[in-house]
Amino acid sequence: MSRTDEQYFADIREAIRDFYRPGDRLWLVRYYRESRKCQMCGNFVDITNCYDLRNTRSNQVIVCGERCIARYAEVIAKMGQVPAIVFPPEHGDRAQVVNRRRRNTVTVEAELTCEPQETGENWSLDDLMGQREGADDPDADEALADGLDPDEMDWDSHDYE
Repeated sequence: MSRTDEQYFADIREAIRDFYRPGDRLWLVRYYRESRKCQMCGNFVDITNCYDLRNTRSNQVIVCGERCIARYAEVIAKMGQVPAIVFPPEHGDRAQVVNRRRRNTVTVEAELTCEPQETGENWSLDDLMGQREGADDPDADEALADGLDPDEMDWDSHDYE
């Protein structure tokens, strides 16, 4: 018995529940041929073309097949988000394969632009202590973020979990 499209999408939503947050980008870190189960759809589909996609926010890696990458993008789009899946140029041919399943699912970029750049500077908590009056004292009234009064902050426009 095969799954309906709606069950397929539900399986992907369940599999990515702890993997995806709005605005996340996925970066292809490895492509290989091996007999595996696709993690993107909940280990239901047998794959041989394996894509290891890393979530740039959480650094979690998920193994998936090209069909499920396209279905993942569809699930994200149905959530009202823009799917962001990036392959490096050496896998541009693989991006075309996925994009034949769903147009504009994968983009090809030379480097991942949303990752923090290494500055070579190593900051410790001790380096940051005393940077602002009262910052060393968690009980100090002056220890408000950027000097903003909590009543002046726009708390409703942010998604706090």
